Amino acid sequence: MKALAVDVERNLRSPLVGIGHAASRLGFPMPEVNVAIRSGDTSAADRRLFARRPSDVLITTPESLFLILTSKARESLSGLETVILDEIHAVAGTKRGAHLMLSLERLDALLDKPAQRVGLSATVRPVEEISRFLSGGRPVTVVQPSSTKKWDLQVVVPIPTCLHWARQLQTATERQTVRSHAPPSGHMSRNASSTWSPTSLDVGLRQLPASGRAPDGSSQ
Repeated sequence: MKALAVDVERNLRSPLVGIGHAASRLGFPMPEVNVAIRSGDTSAADRRLFARRPSDVLITTPESLFLILTSKARESLSGLETVILDEIHAVAGTKRGAHLMLSLERLDALLDKPAQRVGLSATVRPVEEISRFLSGGRPVTVVQPSSTKKWDLQVVVPIPTCLHWARQLQTATERQTVRSHAPPSGHMSRNASSTWSPTSLDVGLRQLPASGRAPDGSSQ
């Protein structure tokens, strides 16, 4: 909850500065956007302050939203326009999510028109099912940019003889893995970098000729 509040404040700071400069240039008053947090840790004083002077942005939990709707503080939500559900996949299909959707329906009943619901998730599957969960059967627009991952892998060898020893090292490591029935000690990670353990290096070095020269006569 606190981390989300910090993210909201950080992401609002730059746009608000730009809005303030534009307002000053056009001769309009500087807008002020207030952010409040309502959770189980919120003090009684802060709760009373929110009831008297509602904030522009309220960060809360499904449980705290339910408590607001069952108290006099629900009047502070009368001007609400948008509800953003961050990480919606975490509550979809759960009792907590069903409880949240019920609270949102109660919230819409307080408003002149239903609030626009925005669900955010980077790992939601399936999208169509979560869309129905979010909208409650109402029309919904899905914004899902393509996120196909593409690999760009290059092997760069600064010295020709290095390629020979690299192949020797890989072959020796594979042989050692087969003999010991151990997981491969060399792997390719997502950032296209290769990692070899000291044991693999030792095995590779033992395969080198005693003279320290490659089969073509070049020295290492």
